[in-house]
Amino acid sequence: RKAGRRLPVMVSVCDSLRRSPPKDRFDLVIGNPPYGRAKLDAETRERYKRSLYGHANLYGLFTDLALRHTKPGGVIAYVTPTSFLAGVYFKNLRALL
Repeated sequence: RKAGRRLPVMVSVCDSLRRSPPKDRFDLVIGNPPYGRAKLDAETRERYKRSLYGHANLYGLFTDLALRHTKPGGVIAYVTPTSFLAGVYFKNLRALL
């Protein structure tokens, strides 16, 4: 404050799943997404329909969100359960990846 300068906003508190992706995309997205079944309203289900099959799981939604935030050729480093590798509910997400 004494210098008369404002720092740039580095963190935004929001509902990330409902917010539009930023115009700038990232080379690397790292995360440990939340897990658990999620009930989605019609608008959110429509937004993530490309990666959904059956019921929605939060880490699947956040993985789709990471794809929207990552540059083509970028890297997503996420901690995910093994059900992602073979579970039927994640077949659309695996196909998207």
